[in-house]
Amino acid sequence: MASDEPILVFYDGWCSVCQRSARQFRKYDRDRGIVRCVDFRTDPEATETAGVPIETLSASLHAKFSSGELLSGPEAIRRVLHELGRGALASWTRWPIIRPIVDWCYKRFAKHRLRLFSTHSCDDDACTVHPRGSQD
Repeated sequence: MASDEPILVFYDGWCSVCQRSARQFRKYDRDRGIVRCVDFRTDPEATETAGVPIETLSASLHAKFSSGELLSGPEAIRRVLHELGRGALASWTRWPIIRPIVDWCYKRFAKHRLRLFSTHSCDDDACTVHPRGSQD
């Protein structure tokens, strides 16, 4: 990466899987300053920094690059891993037959992650990414 600015990875700190992903990104970074993981649930300035509303950040993992480009979901994960020198870990998810399956699975995971993997104690109405009765 040409810039000294880190990639900002916005993750959901209420989700244990998301927390593990952020820890893994930090581990791969090895204190090189390539990524900075931001828990948008505890960082009140995260939405301003990301430039998108909290509802958008809540929908999936996002990564903001020094160029200003903002990616989300599997594409953000692939690109961050590439920048960390670990692109081979996710390169297979770009294969034409696999990509739509990975994207579909990620979308389902993101929608239900708090119900399945929440580390935050709250009721269904407060912790759902999509309100009850919403359609995919």
